[in-house]
Amino acid sequence: MKIIIRITSILVILVIVFIIVIISWGASFPEEYSVSRTTLIHQPVDSTWNVVTDHLNYPQWREDLASVEILSSEGGLTAWKEIYKQGNQEMSFETVTLDTLKLWVIRIADSNVPVSITWTMDFDSTEAGTKLTLTEQSKVKNPFFRLMIYQVFGISSNIEIYLKALGKRFDEVVVFDN
Repeated sequence: MKIIIRITSILVILVIVFIIVIISWGASFPEEYSVSRTTLIHQPVDSTWNVVTDHLNYPQWREDLASVEILSSEGGLTAWKEIYKQGNQEMSFETVTLDTLKLWVIRIADSNVPVSITWTMDFDSTEAGTKLTLTEQSKVKNPFFRLMIYQVFGISSNIEIYLKALGKRFDEVVVFDN
């Protein structure tokens, strides 16, 4: 019986040490970060803009979405909910700034998520199409989530997935300038 108690005690201590190491490692990463990716979409700005701001049609080109619901829309400042295929999860977003065909700023509208994320999309018209720069500014308080974002997923993964899906929508392969 003493051996079982001793082994159990050692296992409990190892689990506690593991948790402390994980939390400490996550805490070593900055709470806030900003990351940008720029790509060229070989489409006119108005075509690119219309696809990006047409929330209800996101599931047609974003493979992760099952559906989208519009929550409100006043003066072009739309709020919407994205329902994801995996795990039946959902997240709400809202438009913060809108300068048609030039600038679109959105953020997560849910208060019950462990991160605060704002996306800024700059649309520049070029002879070759639309130069689109997507910047993600995030604040992640939870050290475990910071560890996951920095070491598992990568801080640029969300914007890269989004831009690649957008390129695929136009039958293009996205190449990042940065």
